[in-house]
Amino acid sequence: MPGRFVLTGVVSFALLASASCSKTANTSPPTELFGDPPVIEQVNFQTPPVTVSCDFTEAVDNYLQVGLGADISATPGPLVVTTTVTQVQLAVKVSDPQSLDDILTVSASYLTDGSSEAAAKEETSMILLDDGSSFKFSALQASEAPEDCHTDMGGTLQCQLAHYQLVSNDPAPGGDGQYTRTVTIYGQTLNTTLLGKLGKDCVAMILHDAVINSRPEGYTFKIEVTDKEGNLTAWPEQQSVIAPDTEQDCTGDPCLCCYLKDSSDYEAKCSGLPGMAGPGLPEGFCMTF
Repeated sequence: MPGRFVLTGVVSFALLASASCSKTANTSPPTELFGDPPVIEQVNFQTPPVTVSCDFTEAVDNYLQVGLGADISATPGPLVVTTTVTQVQLAVKVSDPQSLDDILTVSASYLTDGSSEAAAKEETSMILLDDGSSFKFSALQASEAPEDCHTDMGGTLQCQLAHYQLVSNDPAPGGDGQYTRTVTIYGQTLNTTLLGKLGKDCVAMILHDAVINSRPEGYTFKIEVTDKEGNLTAWPEQQSVIAPDTEQDCTGDPCLCCYLKDSSDYEAKCSGLPGMAGPGLPEGFCMTF
């Protein structure tokens, strides 16, 4: 018996990079308890590749100098991290014989390996919204370098952990019966690198997306709508999908970019590269080994 989780704040969908589909007509048998069940009129998937770029110069310089006590900085700068991901765009058109106010939830669910022997599989249900992107929820940054930076009245740079505002990306004004969610599929191996974590934060900053790790086997999703009387309608076709690898680039400091890509083996991979210089190390960090 799979365990079940419901995530109202984070919605995740993984899809093929170039695939998209739009299908109409609700042919699945609904579960009727009281009155007429809701109707799924259309399900639309789009999966465009999206490239985002963020300048992390202030955050990384502050982390090097304040967090690590090293009198160096990104050289010559700026330190820009560019990441190409798959943004999954899911829109479900819903109606209800009573009214749209009778819709309780529109969700997409998938199974993953369970976290315990008692639950061989766990089902995660994620909520789509018809809110015109008005509902916002907060996600703490992934990287170790505090990214919410500003210069105080004394001219000192102050940085703290950033909380990014995520939204459904439902088109304004909402309330039209189209329930929407976007999510970014992110390379699982990048979660272990400093550069990968900065890229994930850039996704949250620019796309306002929740992030789900890619998996070799992909995901299979089922789409369901429930009304306030407990009637449930399921889209007849489940979608089995896989996302491509996430691509990353880093510019502005060859030594620092190399270090961010693999801090565990930087001496072998980054030796002799220019950058990460300052009064503390005028020749540059990667010139010292």
